[in-house]
Amino acid sequence: MRQLIQLIITSLAIVFSFLPWLLGWHLIMSFGQENASIIQVQVRNLESVDVKKMIKIHDYGDLKSDGGFNPLSEVILYSKPDPEWIELIDDLVKSGAIVNEISSLDTPLQTAVYRNNTEFIKSLIKHGADVNFPDCDGETPLVLASELGRKEAIIELLRAGASKERKDKHGKTAVNYAKNNEITNLLK
Repeated sequence: MRQLIQLIITSLAIVFSFLPWLLGWHLIMSFGQENASIIQVQVRNLESVDVKKMIKIHDYGDLKSDGGFNPLSEVILYSKPDPEWIELIDDLVKSGAIVNEISSLDTPLQTAVYRNNTEFIKSLIKHGADVNFPDCDGETPLVLASELGRKEAIIELLRAGASKERKDKHGKTAVNYAKNNEITNLLK
């Protein structure tokens, strides 16, 4: 009986130790939900996304960040590697989406780097995305690409003039985060 009580107490302690993590994850994922734009709600529900219809209707809602997620970053995050998504990104920028803005995640260009989608990277740069625009940690898209080992993204960012010498808040450059010799050589 005593072992059963100890087992129950231990189990409850484990469950309760995870509650703050679960609550924190829920809060992070729900941040900005009540202020989400029409486009953000659409892309979060990937099953029902009809990109061509969204572009045709052209009603995206408020495209400015509410301090949470940048709508453009969120579209890139949830996008698929189809040409129609590039068209949507182009239309969003023409409709007022901000390309150089830090959100709770990162900048739209950093999201494109995370997705390792060079077409998104090219599109954002074409629309004025600053290849050296840092996030709140001073991390530029090139630093992120180096950290993640995104060779194609690194090549595209360097073509667009990304600075290899730009340091983050820890005083490190992209080469300091290189994942392998191939990435290091690209950055030298």
